[in-house]
Amino acid sequence: KLKKRKAALYQERQSWDARAKECSKFVLPRAGRFAVTDRNKGDNRYSGVYDNAAIRANRVLAAGMMAGMTSPARPWFRLATPDPKLMEIDAVRLWLDGVTKLMRTVFAKSNLYKTLHSMYEELGCFGTAAAYVSKDFDSLVHSQALTFGEYAVAQNSKGRVDTLFREYQCTVGQLVDEFGIDACSESV
Repeated sequence: KLKKRKAALYQERQSWDARAKECSKFVLPRAGRFAVTDRNKGDNRYSGVYDNAAIRANRVLAAGMMAGMTSPARPWFRLATPDPKLMEIDAVRLWLDGVTKLMRTVFAKSNLYKTLHSMYEELGCFGTAAAYVSKDFDSLVHSQALTFGEYAVAQNSKGRVDTLFREYQCTVGQLVDEFGIDACSESV
């Protein structure tokens, strides 16, 4: 069932791939992965760029989004309750403030801001972006920006993304590191 769902989503996304490849070529040459083996292509990705105005404009857009929405230099979010009456209770406000500060510390120690900047570049180029967030022993969380073409998404009836399929390759060492030797097959 999952394989059929993935195939359907990749088939649906395929209508966007040609345009995305063109955008990648001229706006974000190092982004976009349209086949699992499409990685580490070297410096020839910039060979089709004659004028880097689009590349520069996308970088400015990403920097502006980063500075305007999620700047690591200033508080950009505050936790609150949906019920305004709860926010009048001192203990609730103090707890939410403490958790907000803790979250900011975790974000600063992780690679979240690098991931967000990469996502803003993808948004400017492809109009969509995705990231994978996982637990990390050292920084509590680790995030990884995905690039267009390596994933496909679907939305529910409310227009919210509720499905993401991703296809990627790992080395043997990465598989063992991520899942443990006991979870790997004999061939691995």
